[in-house]
Amino acid sequence: GIQTIGTYCGCSYKLHDVTFCPDGSELPDPEKIISWVGDDYTASVPESLNSFSSALTCGLYEAALQNLEEEFGGLQYNFLVMTTHLKSGSCGCSHDWRGIVLTWTHRVAGVLSFLGSLTISVDVMSSKKKLKRTYHQLVLGMSLFDMLNSASYAASTLMVSPDSGLYQSAGTDFTCKLQGFMIQFGLTSCMFNAMLATYFMLITTRGWKEHIFRKMRMWAYLAATVVGLALACAGLPFYAPLYAVCYVTVPPVVSTWAPISLLFTLPVASCLFIATVSLILICRKVYRVELKSMRWSTRNDSVLVKKVLHQTFFYLLSFNVTLPCLLLSFYIGGRTAWDTYGIFLATGIMAPLQGLLNACVYYHRERRFSCGWCGSFSTKLRSSLSHNKDRSDFLEDQASEAVEEKNRVEGRTETEP
Repeated sequence: GIQTIGTYCGCSYKLHDVTFCPDGSELPDPEKIISWVGDDYTASVPESLNSFSSALTCGLYEAALQNLEEEFGGLQYNFLVMTTHLKSGSCGCSHDWRGIVLTWTHRVAGVLSFLGSLTISVDVMSSKKKLKRTYHQLVLGMSLFDMLNSASYAASTLMVSPDSGLYQSAGTDFTCKLQGFMIQFGLTSCMFNAMLATYFMLITTRGWKEHIFRKMRMWAYLAATVVGLALACAGLPFYAPLYAVCYVTVPPVVSTWAPISLLFTLPVASCLFIATVSLILICRKVYRVELKSMRWSTRNDSVLVKKVLHQTFFYLLSFNVTLPCLLLSFYIGGRTAWDTYGIFLATGIMAPLQGLLNACVYYHRERRFSCGWCGSFSTKLRSSLSHNKDRSDFLEDQASEAVEEKNRVEGRTETEP
């Protein structure tokens, strides 16, 4: 109880050798009220201080960190210490180098992802032919929403209110809400990723033609956009400063998992499930075509289906190493402060990178960039089809024309190179 703040009153009682300032210096202004500890943050304040958390001073907060007696849990206490150091500017302390690294990690990754998505968007919109294809429309939608997400990460703490105490925070409460809205709305890109995987699955396993997609694609785009916008609006009451950006807060900062589960976990996990199932179905199709190829020498079928499989796999891979990384960071934590910081840092690196990774996949297929294990496949593909079609034109064609290409070569006798 009262011993929790004993240090603040001059007592020598102290359980933890920790200070509010990361460098161990004394508080410049112990009487300053910490504005980021209030009604929305009482879950992160020791129970003995909840009654006056809205008037908690820097000195009282430091004393609480030093003298916690109750079983507060390893993760929660480490979270308190890490959050305190990342927000040390709120009490006039110098900023911790870890907060500086975390901020710039978000910015660099966000800029790289934004540029990757921008180049894809420009490439698609500069071609009338590509703008008519379902494949390129899905990639364009994925890139546009990712640009929104990446720009928010690139801005990082510049959109966060200085009251948060974060490094280089220069925004307002409005810009903080705006940043959270942009990040949430930008997650609509994962829905386009799931639709892209479903598209690949349908053209390979069901033999759907482009004209079938034309009848329904605008409704699918509209539905994804409306759902994304609805989720972004629903999150407005929950957006608040985290470690380097504003987004939906999670325990132990708040008392419930419901907001992050409904706004992030459920949509992202659903998209991941759809994309993974689509990939499994394509793999099953490839296996069957391979068996048919070995029996009847129908190599064209095998090659063209493999082309779609590789592209689906790499797009899914770019999805798997970004948003799931952020997803896991909400639910796992380290036993020490360094473990916790490592999770924050890994999230800051990986979460904004989907646009860059998508660009690598897109231009690998568009410009014939080679990769190790698929190199032999590319060689066989060019060799078997070079007499049927100009090489550059064929490699520029994406999965949207894979079935048409298969039908064109189906009735021909292949000339061995």
